[in-house]
Amino acid sequence: FGQAVNYTALGAIEYILNDNDLAFYNIRKSIEINKKIGNARGLGIAFHLLGTTEFLAQNYDLAVAALSESLRWRELSNDIPGKTLTHVALGKVFLWVNEFDKASRHFLEAEKTLTKKNNLNRAEFFYNQGRFFLLTKKNDEARNRFEQSLEIYREIGNKNGEALALLEMSRVTEQIGNRMLALEYARSSLDIIEQARLEILDYRRRLNFFAAVQPFYEYS
Repeated sequence: FGQAVNYTALGAIEYILNDNDLAFYNIRKSIEINKKIGNARGLGIAFHLLGTTEFLAQNYDLAVAALSESLRWRELSNDIPGKTLTHVALGKVFLWVNEFDKASRHFLEAEKTLTKKNNLNRAEFFYNQGRFFLLTKKNDEARNRFEQSLEIYREIGNKNGEALALLEMSRVTEQIGNRMLALEYARSSLDIIEQARLEILDYRRRLNFFAAVQPFYEYS
């Protein structure tokens, strides 16, 4: 069991670092071990991660297949928050390939199992359903969903989510016809992105500084 968890964790790290080859290797090892030990919950997590990695690699059919398999294991293990997350992920994939009916069905299924206990799940759901409404020209519903996601992202301190929600608020506001307000939302989104960029640069500068002075400390 510990090995399976380790491989899943490694796959998740490589997924975040965008190293798809290593992510695929570790996730598949996790699936292999979880199958051997009969860990349904672990399989739900691993197949979900496999599906999201396939999505990043632009293998959309494979992403749907893996996420559908994740959903099967989520249901078998009665993993309700996991089911919500996987329905949202499937909705996102179908949205990306313009299969709006399928996307809508998965977002509706996600809404049925959505709970107030998991704020990140709720924010992701509201954000992605907002994108569905935006792309299908339902501007009022889209704005409502983006506002809900923005509120939660701010509440939990998720700056990346906040920037994305503000950007979508800019898009829907421009679509409604209020260009000035749309520009304000866009500027707010860019301010957050710029601050994050500066923090990363500052972190790198500090790393470079410590690397430069380290020999002096070693010498003394």
